[in-house]
Amino acid sequence: MRVQNSKGSSQLSDPEKNPSPVWHLNESTGLPQPMYKPAFVNEDKAAGVHVVYAVFNPGTKQYMRHRVKLNKYRQNYKRKADFIRFAEGIANQINVKLAGGWSPIGETHNARFYMQLADVVDLYLKDRKEEVRHATYVSYSSTCSILKEWVKSNLYGCQIIDFNRVHALEFLQYAREVRGVSNRTYNNYLKQLRLFFEWAIGHCYCKEDPFKLIKTRKKEIKKRQVISLEQRTIIFNYLRDRDPAFLIFIELVYFSLMRPMEIRRCLVNQIHLDEHYIEIPEEQAKCWKMRHAPLSDELVERIREYLNAYPHTVNSHLFSTGFRPGTKPIGAKSVQLRWMDMRKELELPEEYVIYSLRDSGIVDMLHAGVDELTVMHAAGHHDLSTTSIYADHIDVEMIERVREMQVSFADAKSLATIQ
Repeated sequence: MRVQNSKGSSQLSDPEKNPSPVWHLNESTGLPQPMYKPAFVNEDKAAGVHVVYAVFNPGTKQYMRHRVKLNKYRQNYKRKADFIRFAEGIANQINVKLAGGWSPIGETHNARFYMQLADVVDLYLKDRKEEVRHATYVSYSSTCSILKEWVKSNLYGCQIIDFNRVHALEFLQYAREVRGVSNRTYNNYLKQLRLFFEWAIGHCYCKEDPFKLIKTRKKEIKKRQVISLEQRTIIFNYLRDRDPAFLIFIELVYFSLMRPMEIRRCLVNQIHLDEHYIEIPEEQAKCWKMRHAPLSDELVERIREYLNAYPHTVNSHLFSTGFRPGTKPIGAKSVQLRWMDMRKELELPEEYVIYSLRDSGIVDMLHAGVDELTVMHAAGHHDLSTTSIYADHIDVEMIERVREMQVSFADAKSLATIQ
């Protein structure tokens, strides 16, 4: 119901429907007096739509009137009725807090605190989209979408100011127990949501980060599934005649230590066949480090034949739809399906993924005697500690060599004893 008050303003919500205020005794009269006057939505020509309420100040023995200005949010709503509902939501939230004993005295009032968490997430993603590389944005967006869905199911309409540490812990528990995420993914969620709340605090949407004091979980040791020389030979021979384009893709993973994502985003102008390398710019690399991926003589000739067979420009992606050069990068799903079909045909273990070839290439380099620093640069690792993980991988061939040496030593010892 809209009521015209004495100052020419319209009262858009009924304060009588709000929670009953708590009381205190008036010292001069001895009669009970409410600690606050409930918030309601009001509108006038000067201030537009706003929320008004008053709180009793024990120091001055008077009510302090507070007004939450909302006009700057009007542009977010096409219809005024939707904007009014937004304002009424803020009024209701203030009343719930007042009924719980909260007082705004001494605080700077900020209408942004009462925006729904989901809306602030959308603003955050919009702001970050142009600031981070595409792969990072996709990761942020995925984590934030999971948080929004959880909030929608468990804390519908939650304002960002009311999302607390208990909610943060419950969300992470949901991630572990329901979604079944690994400790590594759990820690990624924690890191990304801390970045979100850091942004929200900096943009005055909330006061504290509910994820800040939550500890990370111990990372699992990443298992490196190495594909043996025998099985790699079977894979390469199988693809040599059936799918030469896909053969180039996986040889770039094994021989050049390129990540599948780096290959999918590779442009023809990054390939330097005469110099035997592919330039991977920092915006395409996982660790934001530009590097040169080496090309073997055989791989150079294979790529040259591939490019001569299909029309392309220097700005074409090396692999696009149908594993041909084109204007758009080939999708990760297309690459995955191609690998799965081949693995099924050759009856290879499900543990073998495309990335296993990169792991195999790194392990083989280290076991061949290539120093860790060189391997680190070739693989685009952030530091030597990452490369060292591969050096600890079990070398089956090494075990066989030691056994042969032991047999030879035992034979020599027996011969010496007889003599």
